[in-house]
Amino acid sequence: MEIRLATVDHCADLARLHARCFEELWDPDTFWTLLQQPNTFALLANETHEEEARGFVVLRIAADESEILTLGIAPEYRCRGMASKLVLEAAELANSKGATHLFLEVGLDNSAATKLYRTLGFEQVGVRQRYYQRPGAPAEDACILRAGLPLALSA
Repeated sequence: MEIRLATVDHCADLARLHARCFEELWDPDTFWTLLQQPNTFALLANETHEEEARGFVVLRIAADESEILTLGIAPEYRCRGMASKLVLEAAELANSKGATHLFLEVGLDNSAATKLYRTLGFEQVGVRQRYYQRPGAPAEDACILRAGLPLALSA
């Protein structure tokens, strides 16, 4: 598996992959704006260097804290360890830039992601009421998860 730093040249790829993973669309301009911000990074993952990206993570670092803004894996590539490798790489990058904690939000009903994050050492520190807004569906609460850096993997 290959993980590489994305640049503004990858904004269309990031938007296309995000659309395959989520109902809420982020267009290339959204990614361009994010990647123009200081200490905001995107990582892309694929199984071989010849293929297009199959997963991504966007991370922001502010002082000693960092946050995963979005993480997605193409549906047909899930459950292959790509998400955990992306989170581990993002955590390593954040830690190398001085962050001591990594935060993220995950939907209360997303048990697969919650299990992954707990395995990576994240703990729930709060809830954001009605965080995920979905067209034609009730808003969903999100768990706020936090892990100390470097990540300490648990069984």
